[in-house]
Amino acid sequence: MPDLRFAYRFKECRKMKGYTQQQLSDITNLPVGYISKVEQGVTFPRFDKLVILMNGLGISADEVFCDVVEASMDHHSSKVMENLDGLPIEVRANILEVVEVMIRQYHDSQKKTEAERIDNTPKT
Repeated sequence: MPDLRFAYRFKECRKMKGYTQQQLSDITNLPVGYISKVEQGVTFPRFDKLVILMNGLGISADEVFCDVVEASMDHHSSKVMENLDGLPIEVRANILEVVEVMIRQYHDSQKKTEAERIDNTPKT
């Protein structure tokens, strides 16, 4: 069964581009029913059709595989930064502060876990 993360992301990309399934069908010469099945996760496009669909939307592979392929996190991070750039500076500062707090909390929890592991090591 196809990965639903891909199906969701593909549909999200189409909607963000402002296309209906019919418009994408017209651009790619692929049937509307086929596009619908891809978006529902019923089918996964073969490579040749995947390329046609991505070119039709004018998107990169990172945009549709960013939830699936771990290396695509770079793309996701750059998209977040692009979205931040469009916000007022006060809002950006608040969002970045929240992110920094979350990063510190993560590192603190990792240190605590490591300390607990060392404390639980049998003494000889």
